[in-house]
Amino acid sequence: MLQNMDYIYQVYKEGSFSRAAKNLYVSQSSLSQTIKHAEKRIGMDIFDRSSHPISLTEFGTLYIKAIEEIREIVNNLENYVYDIDHLKNGHLSIGAGNFFAAYLVPPVITRFKKAYPNIQINLMEGRTVDMIEDLNKGNIDLLITNGHLDTELYTKTTLFQEHMVLSVPKSFFPEPPYPESLLTLQTLSSKQRFDAVSPVSLSVFSNIPFIVLRPGNDARIRADQMFSAEQVKPKILLEPDQTSTAYAMSRNGMGATIIDDALVRALGDYNSIWLYKLHSTFTVRDVAVFTKKNRYTTRSMKEFIQLIQMSKETLFI
Repeated sequence: MLQNMDYIYQVYKEGSFSRAAKNLYVSQSSLSQTIKHAEKRIGMDIFDRSSHPISLTEFGTLYIKAIEEIREIVNNLENYVYDIDHLKNGHLSIGAGNFFAAYLVPPVITRFKKAYPNIQINLMEGRTVDMIEDLNKGNIDLLITNGHLDTELYTKTTLFQEHMVLSVPKSFFPEPPYPESLLTLQTLSSKQRFDAVSPVSLSVFSNIPFIVLRPGNDARIRADQMFSAEQVKPKILLEPDQTSTAYAMSRNGMGATIIDDALVRALGDYNSIWLYKLHSTFTVRDVAVFTKKNRYTTRSMKEFIQLIQMSKETLFI
């Protein structure tokens, strides 16, 4: 019904077909014919051609009002798009696991909000396996995780690599077994020092209880792969949701657990545990930002990813 509305509105504004045709750079006869065809499709006259200058019919008045409302909506939408593109408006929804939501994301959000105060940010915490559906549905724009996502479906921006290490309560041993495999914060913070440490086998600790994450978590999948590769059947004591919880339990003497070196560096407080480098190909994994492929990447998404890439250097590397 609103086809050729620019032509119709121009005639309304000028009150004349000839002046409207000149503004539109078309012939008067062509403009007149176009509007007659539009009126025929609608089944109602828009203009009363018997008056001089031409005027609107009763229906034409309603039609012009509709055009003006549409033009206002389009104008507001264009202004909104401009504001979003120039980071003056919009929103950004971020998904992250408990540890990253607590230690990696907040400093970045602070810097982002300082630069772009009008962008509304929503932070969702949870397990990667639970947040993938939200990423697929568009409920979150970015997912920050150390889990494995199919790069055929998601665009991956790697932030850094982390190593999974073993935490063993000191209370289980009067002296640390295999001291040559012990890790410190200094060795964890230096790739050269870390590479020089000899790994230890999980079979050495097969008689003590283990705290492992609930099934479905990438850390649990990797831990199971490590146990299977060394033919170890762990004595599972508890299965929490988060590695930070497992680490706290281990520090309190409940059992051994496999955790990420980034978590140890962020939380510290390892006086009650021994930390070991593990002998396995499953210990190295990427921490990355994932976005859904074939989805438009907004400027705010790009800016946040760039900012988190810059900020990572001061956090865990």
